[in-house]
Amino acid sequence: MSPSLLQIIEGKEGQVAVVWKKPSVNAFGDVLPVLPANCRQLELKKTVMAGVISDSIFLHCEGAIYEQEVGFKEAGMLKSSVLLQFRRIDGSTHQCVLSEKQPSCQLSGAPDWFSVLIEYSRFGVHHILIGLDHLCFLFCLFVLSSSGKKLLMNVGGFTLGHCCSLFLVVLNYIPVFEWLEFLIAFSIFLMASEAASVSRQVGRAYGLVSVCFLFGLLHGMGFAAALDVIGLEQNFLVWSVLAFNIGIELGQVFFVGICIAFYHLVRRFHADWPVKFERWLIYVIGVTSVYWMWSRLPIQL
Repeated sequence: MSPSLLQIIEGKEGQVAVVWKKPSVNAFGDVLPVLPANCRQLELKKTVMAGVISDSIFLHCEGAIYEQEVGFKEAGMLKSSVLLQFRRIDGSTHQCVLSEKQPSCQLSGAPDWFSVLIEYSRFGVHHILIGLDHLCFLFCLFVLSSSGKKLLMNVGGFTLGHCCSLFLVVLNYIPVFEWLEFLIAFSIFLMASEAASVSRQVGRAYGLVSVCFLFGLLHGMGFAAALDVIGLEQNFLVWSVLAFNIGIELGQVFFVGICIAFYHLVRRFHADWPVKFERWLIYVIGVTSVYWMWSRLPIQL
C-alpha cells in the first residue's frame, strides 16, 4: 500500500484545517484521525481525484494546538505508514511518521535537515518494501542476472532510471500520465516473460541494462506519485527527495540481499530447488502482472 498524508494547518483565531489524503486502494476506509481534544469539527468535505481520497476537515480550536497529541486510537487502524505534517501559523512546520508501532505523535516545532533526512528515508524504505509490483520487478532482475556483476549492473541501470525520472517529475519537468500504473505492470509482465523464456531475446537484442534503465524511468515516476501523496517538506525540498531516494535504494539492497541469501541457503539442501522455485515464482509473477495490467487500465472496457 502507498503511504498517506495527514496535514494540519493552523490558521487565525483558532481556525484549523486538516487534510487527510490516502490512496483509493488503501485499507483505511472511512477511518478519521483523532484530533486535539480542544477542537470541534465545523465541516467535513470528501473528494476523490486521480486515485486519491481527500478528507478536508475544518475545525475551531479553543487555545493552542501546539504540543497536542494527534493520531489514531488503535495501532491496528494503520495498514500503511502515514506522514503527519503540522504547519503552524508562523510558517514553521513539523512532521513525523505514524505507523502501527507509533499511531500518534505530539505536534511540535520546525524540523531540521537531519530529521527530514531520517523521516523521508524511512518512507522510502517502507514504500519499496510494501510495493509488491516493484519487488516483483526486482526479483525478475535477480533471476535474469547470471552473475553478481550482471546483477549489480542491472539493478544499477534500474536505479539510475528511477532516480532520473523521480527528480524530473518532482521538479515538474515531466508529468505523470494516466497510463503509468498500467505500463509499470506491463514492464513486470515483460520481465517475467523474459525470465521464463529459454532464449531471452529481449536482453540479447537490446541489452538488459538498457531495458532496466528504461523501465526504471517508469517506476521512478511511480515513486514520484507516491511522494506527491505524502507531500514534500518545502523548506528542505532537495533533502526530502534525496532522502526518499536513499530509502528506496536501501530497501532495494535489503530485498536483493534477502534473495541472494535465500538462494544460497536453499541450494545447500538441494542444487535443483532454487531453479524450480524461481521458475514457479516467475509464473506467479507473470499471472499477477496480467491481473495488474487489467485492473490498472485507465479506460472502461
